[in-house]
Amino acid sequence: MTENNEMKIGNLVGSALMVLNYGGNNDTISGYLRIKVWMDQTKPLLKGFYLKRTGKKDSWVRFQYERLFDFCYDCGRVNHVRAECNFLGESSKGGLKFGPELRAVFYQPGPTTSVF
Repeated sequence: MTENNEMKIGNLVGSALMVLNYGGNNDTISGYLRIKVWMDQTKPLLKGFYLKRTGKKDSWVRFQYERLFDFCYDCGRVNHVRAECNFLGESSKGGLKFGPELRAVFYQPGPTTSVF
C-alpha cells in the first residue's frame, strides 16, 4: 500500500496528518496501520469502511482510536457519555451503535522493546 493511499484512508476519519512508522514497505502486513489524524469532535466516530478490491469481495476495514477520551456509545461523539447525550433521539433506536471495540490500546515501542 502506498503512503498516498494510507493518507486517503486517514482522510476518511478527518484530516490525515501523517502515517506513523511508515518505512516504505507494506506496513499493513502486521494487520494494522497507524495514521495520525485531526478529527472534528462534533461528528460521530467512523467505525470503518468497505475497501473495494478488483476481482475480489469487498473487505471491511475496521477503525480503532488510540488516546480516545470518553465517547457516547449511542451517538458516537466524543467528550460525553450516553447519560449526558443530547443526540439520543436521533440514534437510540435499535440499541447502542458504538462500543468499546473502537478503543485501541496505545502502543509505543521503546528502545528495549522487540517488535516481531
